[in-house]
Amino acid sequence: MENLDLQQVKCPNCGANITSFNPFRTDVECPYCHQKALNPLITAKKTPIPERLMLFKTTEDDFNNTLVNALVEHDYVPIDVFDNINPGNVMKAYLPMFMYEGSYSTTFTCTIGFDSKGNQITNYNPSSNVKPVIAEWHNMQGSVSGNFATLCLAYEGDDIPKELREFAATIPYNAGVSRPFSPELVMPENNKNLTTLALNIDSETVWGKYGESMIKTSAVRQIQQQLSGRAYSNIKVRPYGELKNDEGRYMLAPFWFVYYTYKDTQYHFIMDGLGTSYSINYPQNQEEIKKVKEIKRNPKVLSWFYLLSIVLGFTIGWGWAIGFAVWWTLAVAMSHHYSNKQIRELLAASKAQRKAAAQRYFEYR
Repeated sequence: MENLDLQQVKCPNCGANITSFNPFRTDVECPYCHQKALNPLITAKKTPIPERLMLFKTTEDDFNNTLVNALVEHDYVPIDVFDNINPGNVMKAYLPMFMYEGSYSTTFTCTIGFDSKGNQITNYNPSSNVKPVIAEWHNMQGSVSGNFATLCLAYEGDDIPKELREFAATIPYNAGVSRPFSPELVMPENNKNLTTLALNIDSETVWGKYGESMIKTSAVRQIQQQLSGRAYSNIKVRPYGELKNDEGRYMLAPFWFVYYTYKDTQYHFIMDGLGTSYSINYPQNQEEIKKVKEIKRNPKVLSWFYLLSIVLGFTIGWGWAIGFAVWWTLAVAMSHHYSNKQIRELLAASKAQRKAAAQRYFEYR
């Protein structure tokens, strides 16, 4: 089981391990004998104090429940996952962030799909099994502008897991859930097993690392909303951003993290402390994936018979060939429909089994 304690020192009085620190207080109290000692995170150099803090809106139970529900809802998760899962130590942490806010503007180019009648397609749904036929693509230009408020991670180092660093690199900022910072809000006695870290990188470096890609992501997201319902591809942007302040505002943001094992293989689950987003990697049922691929292969095999209609056109006449092609089009469409139905039923049955197993897991946990 992986140890996720970020800092660890011995109590000078009783010798117990002290694992929770507030980098914004000069002392630390042992949770066992209550002896106070010098905080090892404090140096002679003045520690910067955050301007604001986003408090946890979720508990460890909320975090664990979200993990279980995610394993139920994701396809191809093994049905015995809850019989073989072994969660490790849950990390509860406030991470240092810089908040950047400002505006952006950009021109963009892309290609838009048109049907065989020359009409722009306006009811395109990428997740639908039935998609309109795109006869041709036309170039399109446009522009968008907007505002952004984003938090970027202000910490570099191996004291937190790589997966958590990547997840927390950039997240949206919600002004409605932040408050002025006070050290008492993150004291270990108020937040058991809480880990806090101070920033170790400057605002200009963080903006140079994340700013351009963050603005580009915001612009592309707005472009996609503007193009909603249309068939589009090859979006290219050259965004320009302007910060409201010359540098980012120092804040703390809350996160949950855990490593868990399934049959001796390690996976992870991350959630922000507000419960608005999460990231997970999980075991996959390779037999089920193989079975789905086999079901999908049947319509593809049938599609090869279109070549036969071309051969028939040259041998027995195009009238027979066209009739054969029409008949085979219907056969392939029915095969696709039946294959998709089989896949939906297969995945739904697996999900139902995982859901029942999750209920037993909650009962005996």
